[in-house]
Amino acid sequence: MIGEILTIAIIGVSDGDRELLERLFPTPMDRQTVESVVEQVDGLRFFRVKEAELEGQHLQLNISRSYPVEDIVLRGNWAFLDSTIFQELSAFPVYDTDTRTIARLEQQVRTFYHLSGYLDVEVNVVPRRQGYTSILQVNIRENSPYVVTDLTYLGHTDIANPPTIIPGTFFEPYRIIRSLERWKLRAIEKGYVNADYFFSYEQNERTFPGFAITAPFKTLLNFFNPRRGISVYYGLYPGEQLDITIEAPDAVDRKGLLDSIRLDQRTAIDDFEIPIIASDTRRYLRRQGFRVEDVYVSGNQDEIFIGIEAHRIHYEEVGIESPYWGKAMEQQLPLYRADEGFDHSGLNRLQGDIRREAANRAVDARTSLREDTPKSATVTVDMRFPRLPLVLSVSDGLDGNNSLQEQAVDSLYELYHHNERSIDDSRYLAQHIQRLYAEKGYLKARAQVQRSVLDRHVAVEVLVDPGPRYRNASVLTFGAESTSRRYVRRVMRYSQMDEYASLSAIEQAQQNIESERIFSYSNYQGIKVGERYYHVVQAEDRGNIFGAVALGYDSFYGPNVQFRVGHGNVMGRGGELTATQRQSARRSISALEYHEDFSFGIPIDTTYTLSRTRAERQSYTSHVDLFSMTIRHFLHESIPLSFSYSHSEYGYRSVSSGLDRGEDYDDGAYHHVGVNVRYNRTDSLVAPTKGFDLQSSYLRSLSQSQRHSDFQTLTLKGSYYLPPWRRGVIALHGEAGQISRDDRLPIPLESRFSLGGANSVRGFEHERVALRSAGGARIGGLAYDRVTAEYRHAFGNIETVLYYDMGNVYPEQLWQDGPSDPYTGVGTGLRYRTPVGPIRLDVAKATTHKTEADSYEIYLTIGYSF
Repeated sequence: MIGEILTIAIIGVSDGDRELLERLFPTPMDRQTVESVVEQVDGLRFFRVKEAELEGQHLQLNISRSYPVEDIVLRGNWAFLDSTIFQELSAFPVYDTDTRTIARLEQQVRTFYHLSGYLDVEVNVVPRRQGYTSILQVNIRENSPYVVTDLTYLGHTDIANPPTIIPGTFFEPYRIIRSLERWKLRAIEKGYVNADYFFSYEQNERTFPGFAITAPFKTLLNFFNPRRGISVYYGLYPGEQLDITIEAPDAVDRKGLLDSIRLDQRTAIDDFEIPIIASDTRRYLRRQGFRVEDVYVSGNQDEIFIGIEAHRIHYEEVGIESPYWGKAMEQQLPLYRADEGFDHSGLNRLQGDIRREAANRAVDARTSLREDTPKSATVTVDMRFPRLPLVLSVSDGLDGNNSLQEQAVDSLYELYHHNERSIDDSRYLAQHIQRLYAEKGYLKARAQVQRSVLDRHVAVEVLVDPGPRYRNASVLTFGAESTSRRYVRRVMRYSQMDEYASLSAIEQAQQNIESERIFSYSNYQGIKVGERYYHVVQAEDRGNIFGAVALGYDSFYGPNVQFRVGHGNVMGRGGELTATQRQSARRSISALEYHEDFSFGIPIDTTYTLSRTRAERQSYTSHVDLFSMTIRHFLHESIPLSFSYSHSEYGYRSVSSGLDRGEDYDDGAYHHVGVNVRYNRTDSLVAPTKGFDLQSSYLRSLSQSQRHSDFQTLTLKGSYYLPPWRRGVIALHGEAGQISRDDRLPIPLESRFSLGGANSVRGFEHERVALRSAGGARIGGLAYDRVTAEYRHAFGNIETVLYYDMGNVYPEQLWQDGPSDPYTGVGTGLRYRTPVGPIRLDVAKATTHKTEADSYEIYLTIGYSF
């Protein structure tokens, strides 16, 4: 055929990319299809079509590489967290060739530092290309902040609480400007409509120690900065207070009137503003039920006069016009009449009651008030009764046994029964039908709705142009060279897709690919070639090797250090292998963990763990060897369900005489099978500020010997977060647990419950809240409960906390035979926010059972206690 292209050559890209791109151009192809595919290829993130040259039936495509920005990395920002800076940015380049947006990004970072007092900051942005993407590295040289050394008032006033600037504090222009703006707003609200301010500064060569309560590190690092002084000049000019005179009937609410005419938003009282004020006054009076006879407004910059001639509307007679139930409504009119007649509020109540009563009878009623004479009015009721019988139909022109057309009709009736008003929205109906057809492979389906009212029914017909039906083709992956293509298909759930492309499956594939954590950058797009749908994945592998070091402190275990190293995307399967070593004087934990998402080609996550824990306690030293496997599936995006199996071996040495082997403990091994479900509706997993989190777990433990008891463990946990104002959070937490033994034989001491420590009842030493054996040694209990209340208040990255903890441990059954008084503690603490969670410093004191606690406890940890 003359219109066909027989050969296509692609130049400008690597051999691997060219091989994949050629799959999108199976020859021969008609020119219209080629043009469509070329346009779609040009829309990919990694490629741009520079030139398409056609010679006869041969097409040559010159395609170049483009480098989307994978990440923006800040370097040298010691004074501010990355998140603090990014909150003030709006320029985010899509490609590293977008020089204009990169320049805006650079200027915004520089402006942020200038407004924070770092006037000598140096900023430059350097693109660094990787395999398929680019990273923008923002190099920041902060230099030292400036300090306010002296103030000069060019104009000052005591009106409206003027702002205070303290010499010796760090120079932060944005805070000064914000306080001046607040002063201006307060002054305008008090009638100083021309209030304004002046602010300027200049550098000097003075040396002055700067301080900031909310930035202790900044204070220490910049103590006695040489020649970093700032002279601040500012003036407050309130102007003359506007004298407001209102002559109006006593029934007029003067405060409400002033709020409605918005004097604080008017820059001048002149010939332009006066008619607008008069119009706003009339509108307000009518809304309040006044009949307005005249409104007179005059004024200038010093005064304003508002004269009102109006009176409350009182009708002596009110009638009702309604197609049905009019007489019954008129009989109720005396209930709405005031002493002087029918006023504004009474008529509003009457109309509202009419609408509600009609709604109870499945009638949609609209009411309006018509004034007949100055002394009489009529309430008009327009009623819309239930609809005529509805006939729905769908026509798509498809041949054969068209079950899809029947499904479309059924779905329309289902919509109608769910919400009758949905049939009135033609656009919504069209979108609904288009999506239904797209689920069956008709990705370009278009629908048009036609509605007609006949004598005995309403007819709604949907005309569908289904377009071509697309079959799922192969998955083309560009980049991600360290990731197996099999894993990419598994993440997309490609094996679960039907023969024909489905819109919901496409949306799910896009969500999975673009949220996959093994990629530092990922993008999913579909390309339609003829009647085939190709899934195109463009991705960049994340760095495989990672490591971290964390320091902590506990009053029982003392200082501790944790080393963690890992390898991501193991064997290209997306798995993550991590090795952890946590060491302190009295405890060591060694663990090796492998985690993999979308295991076995189905939507489940698996985790395998090998660990060995050695812990030195007051009455014994134990070691626990553990192997565990956990399978997790998300029932919903906020409801993970987990099943686990583990095998553990317990050993004890250096046991005190207060523990009886065979009665209180014994070496042994267990098999554990458990299930855990969680429902999390908080706004953040790391630092929640609102929402709730519920969790329940069940564990069945079976002993490998006759010397131990089989047992089962049930725990319930719940947290609730409420922000009473912008910077504060009230956090409530409760939990309880119960162990049920099959007989009286011992169970592992580590499986028993005890409280106390940084994440439990603070004010007591780690595991101090525990029951004692017959010999007097602490061995924990078989049940516990705990309640915690916290108030958290943030000052930038610093957060202060007040908390109260209460809990108890019981020997056998929850809330039975435990101590009469629960263990309680109160305390305070500081948090320093980091991207991985807050660094916590807590000081707590026991308020009950004080003989079992020290005078106070100190905890230094990472992460919230709940």
